[in-house]
Amino acid sequence: MASLSLLVATRVTAQDETDNRITTLRFETRSEMDYDRSIDGTTEKCGIYGRYFNLHMGGNLGSKVSYYLRQRIIADPGTHNFFDNTDFLYVNYMPNEHWRFRFGKDAMAVGGFEYDGAPIDVFFNGIYWDNFYCFQLGAGLSYISNEGKHTLTAQVTNSPYNGFGADYGNFAYNLMWSGNFGHFQTLWSANVFDKGLPGTNPGDHLAYAAVGNKLKFDRFDIYLDLLTHYDNSSFVYRSMISCFNLYFGKDKGWNIFGKAIYEEGTGDADDVLFPYNGRRARVGGGVEIHPGYCPDLRYHAFVAYEKTSSGVAGGYEGLCGSVGISWNINMLKSLQRHYNW
Repeated sequence: MASLSLLVATRVTAQDETDNRITTLRFETRSEMDYDRSIDGTTEKCGIYGRYFNLHMGGNLGSKVSYYLRQRIIADPGTHNFFDNTDFLYVNYMPNEHWRFRFGKDAMAVGGFEYDGAPIDVFFNGIYWDNFYCFQLGAGLSYISNEGKHTLTAQVTNSPYNGFGADYGNFAYNLMWSGNFGHFQTLWSANVFDKGLPGTNPGDHLAYAAVGNKLKFDRFDIYLDLLTHYDNSSFVYRSMISCFNLYFGKDKGWNIFGKAIYEEGTGDADDVLFPYNGRRARVGGGVEIHPGYCPDLRYHAFVAYEKTSSGVAGGYEGLCGSVGISWNINMLKSLQRHYNW
C-alpha cells in the first residue's frame, strides 16, 4: 500500500503537467450476511460473504482522449483469459462534443436500467442478470446530441456466448439509445448475438430487444424494463423488471426501495440468458443508509420473496434476505486532503 500511495502521489502532483492523467482512483467492496429459506423448510442457508473488491481508475491522456479501468481484485485468474476479471479497460476518443469512439473491454450496449446499474448496487436480481456475460472486448461509435441529453451508440463486441463455450470469432451487434427528457429517461436497445455453441449451426443467433423507461424526480424514481429474446425467430425469454427508490434525509442519505421481477422462458442449459423452461417471480424491498459521519459507507438490508415454476431448477418457493455494508473509498480525494494537493 505504501508503494501504491507513493505512485499515486507522484501522479497527482504532476496533474497540471500531464493534463489530469488520473482523475479517478477508488476502491469499493461489499460484505453481507445472507439468509435463504424455502417455505416448506426443506432448504435453509445462512452465511457471511464478501461480494466485491473492485479498483476503479480513470483519467485523461490529452484533451480528446480518456481511459477507464474497473478491475475485480480476486484470486481466481479467470476461466478463459486474464481479462475475465477486468470489467472495463477502454480508451475514449472524442474529436468534438458530438462524436465518441471507444475501444477495449466494455459493457455491451444493452438497454434496461437493472443491467445499467453497477453490480455492487444491485441487491437482488433476475436470472438473466446473473447469467449474462456482458463485459466484452470490442469497439463502439456514439453520437451525442446537443447538451448531452441523447446518445446513440453502435457497437460490435465479442459475443456473450464466448463465455459459455462458444469459439472466439462470434460477435455481438448492438444499437442503443440513451435518452433524457428531463423527468423521463430511456435506455433502449436492439441486439443480435452470434451463438456458435458446440452442436449449434454456424448461423444460429439470438435477437434481443430491451426497453428501459425511468421516471426520475429529486426524491423519487422508478423504472420499468421490458426484455424479449428470440433464438432464430423462436421465443426463448421475456421479462418485466421494476424498481422504485424513495430518498429522504440530509443529502438523500436514506433510500427505501422496492423491486419486482417476472421472467419466463423456454430455454435450456445452453441458453446464455435464461437456462430454464418455466417462470420465475421475485418481489421485495429494503433500505440503504449513507451515514452522515462517513458518506463513503453504506448500510443495507432487504427481504424478498421468490417463486418459480417446476420448470426452473425443479421449482422453488422461499424467502431471502441480507444485511450488509459497502465501502467506497475515494483514494484520490483522501490523498489530496491529506497532502493538501
